[in-house]
Amino acid sequence: MKAVCQKSLLVLSVCSSLIVITPCQSDSTSRGLKTPDSVRYAPSALGPQHSQASPQLVRGFGTLPLAFEPNRGQSAKPVKFLAASGEVALFLTPHEVVWTLPARTKGLTSAGMTTLRMQFAGAASNPRITGENLLPGVSHYLRGVDRSHWRRNVPRYGRVRSHRVYPGIDVVFHGRTGELEYDFEVQPGADPQAIRMTFAGAGNLGLTSEGNLVTELGGDSITLKAPTVYQQTAEGRKLVNGGYRLLAEGKVGFILEAYDPTETLFIDPILSYSTVFGGASIDEAVSVALDPDGYIYVAGTTSSKDFPVAGPLQSALNKGLSSSRDAFVAKLTPDGTSLVYSTFLGGAKTEQVYDLAIDSAKNAYVVG
Repeated sequence: MKAVCQKSLLVLSVCSSLIVITPCQSDSTSRGLKTPDSVRYAPSALGPQHSQASPQLVRGFGTLPLAFEPNRGQSAKPVKFLAASGEVALFLTPHEVVWTLPARTKGLTSAGMTTLRMQFAGAASNPRITGENLLPGVSHYLRGVDRSHWRRNVPRYGRVRSHRVYPGIDVVFHGRTGELEYDFEVQPGADPQAIRMTFAGAGNLGLTSEGNLVTELGGDSITLKAPTVYQQTAEGRKLVNGGYRLLAEGKVGFILEAYDPTETLFIDPILSYSTVFGGASIDEAVSVALDPDGYIYVAGTTSSKDFPVAGPLQSALNKGLSSSRDAFVAKLTPDGTSLVYSTFLGGAKTEQVYDLAIDSAKNAYVVG
């Protein structure tokens, strides 16, 4: 028996493919789950089980807001922060925002995924990117047999700020399941007309009667909801009339009516992919158990996420995106609304979990 993780999380592996996870205080990025119609609970001989647990309690695991992780080696070097929700992955780099999404009828990569890249034309070449709103818990990535490639205690943030993308303008990313919000914070005296967005990999940009920006990707449409534009004043939030503006060469900017240039201006678009891709997740919970205090443990598999680098490395990095699977073990609060920890276990190919049990000492046993 060999210890492969220490401190708050301990994983032991033996030839019978048994993994033991001891109690810890960490968690991970939110990922969408398909909860089975009937769930199996750990054998009662291993410890007390609470019969009132139900799939409804576990569904919160798939509806938590996006959480952003700094890249500590779990992704490619250009990536500064990343997030995932089901089969949709999001990567923030100094030059662009990248989504990988399940492809439908066209725009396929070699692994059955398609990529949307939002870029800021004429922006700073290397803006500083920092996390904000530190969330409880951390993520662990224990992939492969080489411990030097493992990443432990990766923090999670509710927001990420890209500083001075344009002079006096920050971009702040945050979101919830199925949607990404990115606020342009325009400081007093800065020019919002400097903002120019392009969408590489997408086509047929257009505006709806509601002011939404729509584009095609992989045979389906993606919607960028009409932005909310406002300023914070002593009397509260003051709305400013404004919206998207289609420019030459496929660029998108904003058209704004009069506002107070001595106050910070907020432009808040929302990119929604849930209506198109929300049902495409292949993450799956295969076993659920409870500890003596009613905490919920979920084990299953999740699709691996890799950053799609354009150019010669594209095929190598995308290879296996649609078929490679990692195992995961997550612990949730008794009401199923918050993560306590989540750990991803993977290797070069696919890892499959078949069952989960919890003993009276709150150790999680995973077999696969």
